[in-house]
Amino acid sequence: MMITVTPADTTDRYAARELLWHLRLTQPQITQVWADSSYAGQLVNWADDRLWLTLRTRLPPPRRERLRHPAPPLESRANHRLANERPPKRP
Repeated sequence: MMITVTPADTTDRYAARELLWHLRLTQPQITQVWADSSYAGQLVNWADDRLWLTLRTRLPPPRRERLRHPAPPLESRANHRLANERPPKRP
């Protein structure tokens, strides 16, 4: 795993080129790299042409809709709380 810290005004694709270049120099045995789909396009071609790296991009998984159960009515919650209330320890 390699990490590069860049200023906020540096785009991710520009930083990825530098990171992939250093990866190729330090780890020449790596031939395939996985990346987020935002890195697709010219970076894939650049990595293949210049570094002989296969840059594979993945789409994020589809979002699943969460099921939300409605809360019980307020009066039933209050009645349940009052029914289960313990008497004070000291009178």
